[in-house]
Formats: sequence, structure tokens, C-alpha cells
Amino acid sequence: MLRLGELGETALFGGYKNLRDGISCGSNGLGGSLGRIPANCFIAANNFDSVTVNTQITGSDVTGWYLGLDQELKSAEMHLYTVYQHLEADIDLITRGDGSVACKGTKCVSSGKLRNVPISLDDFDLAYSGARIYY
Repeated sequence: MLRLGELGETALFGGYKNLRDGISCGSNGLGGSLGRIPANCFIAANNFDSVTVNTQITGSDVTGWYLGLDQELKSAEMHLYTVYQHLEADIDLITRGDGSVACKGTKCVSSGKLRNVPISLDDFDLAYSGARIYY
């Protein structure tokens, strides 16, 4: 029989989050980008599999929930934990005309009328576990 009370305290936790504009542009401060989205928000065609034209990010909405369990092991002075997260993201992209854009440095210029780029992002599930030892 498993007696969790003899091991130490058990904590179950969870939550919900909503991040508006959580997917954004970034710069490393040296003229380069953070990841695959540069500081000018310009995403070159085929940089991501589902984006086949040159676009720019105008907004995003990420929602998610998470559940976790933390088990204390008193005799070992440690905690074991496991967490599961589920995230759903929507991103707003625009392009001009046929999607052709010319960039010089961080300035991008294109001709044509602005139009939305329909895109669907897959949901993302993440599970992780670990331990903390106190000494």
C-alpha cells in the first residue's frame, strides 16, 4: 500500500493563462534576431512550414492550462514533481499584394494592398518532470 503521508507533503496545482501578443519580435541587441522572428516582425516566406509568403506579425493570442503534482520525500530532503501543459496559439499575419517584400537592414518595403494571411497553428502539449534536492 502506498502511503503518501509517510513520504511527506503532496501538492496538486494547476492554472490557466492567456497571453495577448505573447508571440512577438525580438532583437539580440547586436542587429540579430531572437529565434526565427526578427525585430522588424518580418517573416520570410517558408521560414515556417505553414507560411509560404512574406509576412509580418500584427498580433497573437496564446491560451493554455497546466496541472502539476509535487511530492516531498522527507527522508531524502527532496521533492519530485511532474507537470503537464496544453497551449493553443492564434497569430495574426499580414502581407502586401503578392507577398513580395524587399528588405534593407531592418526596413522592409513592399507594394500592394495589405491583406490578412490565414494560418492555423497546431496546439502544443508539454510534459516534464524533475527533482529538487535541498542541502
